[in-house]
Amino acid sequence: MYKSRIAIIGAGAMGGAIADGILARGVIPAANLIISNHTPGRLERFAQSGAVLTTDNREAVAQADWVILAVKPWLVESVLKGIKDVLDYKQQTLVVVAAGVSSESIKTWLDKGGQMIPTFLVIPNIAIAQLQSMTFVVPVGTEAVTQRTEQVKTLFDSMGKTIITEESHLVAGTTLASCGIAYAMRYIRAASEGGVELGFKADEAKQI
Repeated sequence: MYKSRIAIIGAGAMGGAIADGILARGVIPAANLIISNHTPGRLERFAQSGAVLTTDNREAVAQADWVILAVKPWLVESVLKGIKDVLDYKQQTLVVVAAGVSSESIKTWLDKGGQMIPTFLVIPNIAIAQLQSMTFVVPVGTEAVTQRTEQVKTLFDSMGKTIITEESHLVAGTTLASCGIAYAMRYIRAASEGGVELGFKADEAKQI
């Protein structure tokens, strides 16, 4: 994996966070990371990273061993159909990072006469940029063999913690890992504000 080339399609909040995590951990050499986004503005912050930058998804896919698709859920179908004929179903691994997009839909969009590329539904959170993500991984179909599942887990374990789970558990898992954290932080904020009302300085209240 560490000699592989990884293409990330989509450099928005999540795609950009995954790219940050990969670069921060040094999972692969920066030159082996290809970041694609249809608008060049999103790529500007990676200009000094050493990663390969492009606005052409097909060009990115053609250079990669792994393809991480991290676009808005309503764009997944069109983006997948746009790269379908460039994907190498025997050699490449596809990771789809898009909440609410089902494996059945992905299979329908990518089917080639009964063939399917090894695919994984992966839901991290933006803490992946700080190597602190809780990431959920769902192997899709029989093509996602044990070896590739372990490789995907290893990649995301390097940027936090990873759980291999079932698709039916994704909603509950992501709720715990995102909304649950938000509620905990809301409590901390309220407690700090309470400390100020009791007479502590703001910085002291937060430290307490």
